[in-house]
Amino acid sequence: MAHARHSLSQLPRRLFTNWRQNHLGLGPDSGCYFCGCNSETSDHLFFYCPFGATCARLVQRWLEVSSGSSFKWMDIKRGRGSPMVHRLVVFAAYSGLVHLVWMCRNICRVHHFVRNPSCVVSDLKFEMRSRIRGLSITWKGSDKMWLESLSLL
Repeated sequence: MAHARHSLSQLPRRLFTNWRQNHLGLGPDSGCYFCGCNSETSDHLFFYCPFGATCARLVQRWLEVSSGSSFKWMDIKRGRGSPMVHRLVVFAAYSGLVHLVWMCRNICRVHHFVRNPSCVVSDLKFEMRSRIRGLSITWKGSDKMWLESLSLL
């Protein structure tokens, strides 16, 4: 069952989720590998599954993003009122989180092992820190302070 309240037209039905496999007649079960409770759609996996939702809450807490603005990808990227660096970091974090949740889903599918959401977010922080520190940019004072507060610089 797809949920329409998120602006993710690029995600739904493109990933080879269990729901999609089942819908195409390629798999007998459409259940979520993480929770086993619902059909594994993109929306479920990234927004409603307890695993994905916990990861998202941890990232929101880390970035100090209000829960009302979670996963409105294009709104975050195009948002007004926040410095560009903030918007880009938040967008990169959520994009990276989608990638990591999908990787965890595949690990769970093959090895029947579910990673701890805290470890997933730690991996995300490490990856973002490595990438940001690798940039040869002279940061504006306020941006530098914000990145340091997130332990990214």
